[in-house]
Amino acid sequence: MAKSSDGDYQLVSVSDLKQRPEHRPETQPPISLNPTRVPPELRNLIPLAERWGYPDDTVRDILIESASRDELLELKARVRAADELLDEWLAGPEACSDNPSLEYVVFSAMRMAADAISD
Repeated sequence: MAKSSDGDYQLVSVSDLKQRPEHRPETQPPISLNPTRVPPELRNLIPLAERWGYPDDTVRDILIESASRDELLELKARVRAADELLDEWLAGPEACSDNPSLEYVVFSAMRMAADAISD
């Protein structure tokens, strides 16, 4: 489902959705995270989160489809290596927040991107 300009929803194919400008990676504003809002032990992942952590599933899918296998394997390996630390943060108190930080949302989306990559 996609929202039309008049506010109604319409059923569209995934391929049509991927062609819409609002779902294209190149039309997205760059993500810029505040390191002080990220646990210190995860700050080394900020560049990956800023690249892969788009909350829009379609944008993430396009990024994954257009990436090299080496880029995808690096993302998956680095996220997997930080799994326990990510669990501590992402399953912590902010998980219940009605207004999670941008950093929390972006790191969650980065993890979803990594989880979508097959071995």
